[in-house]
Amino acid sequence: MFETLAAWGTALVEQYGYTGIFLLTFTESFIQPIIPDPFIVGATSLGLDTDLTVLTICIATVLGALVGYWLGKVLGKPVFIKIFGKKAFKLGKKFFKKYGLWSVVIAGFTPIPFKVMTWLAGIYNLPFYKFILASIVGRVPRFVLMAYVGDVISRMFA
Repeated sequence: MFETLAAWGTALVEQYGYTGIFLLTFTESFIQPIIPDPFIVGATSLGLDTDLTVLTICIATVLGALVGYWLGKVLGKPVFIKIFGKKAFKLGKKFFKKYGLWSVVIAGFTPIPFKVMTWLAGIYNLPFYKFILASIVGRVPRFVLMAYVGDVISRMFA
């Protein structure tokens, strides 16, 4: 499985470069299940400019979070459950109710599905400016770290 994922990630970077990384990071923030971290590492280790990659993924993740927030606000609980399931809703709701704003930050930096928190932030009307700030605080450090890990790898094997 790792070989297939690695091959797919390499192809994504080689064929689509910054656009591929943008689309993967953007859509992961609100709907698709593939985390962008290994692809971000791969992108910079395969030669994409680290600073431009960081800028691309930071913009992509925040824009994707906005889409998730809007989807939660507009489509609400019934569509969330249809897409992610009742179990994800119950667990996410419990987590969101306990940690509120911090649930977005925590999910942004950890393997907890960020997309679930973006939708729930919209469903539960987390103030928009707080949501944006929490998304930036949670996601940007994680993805900057991934980009620079790839940069270090590329230098090790150069």
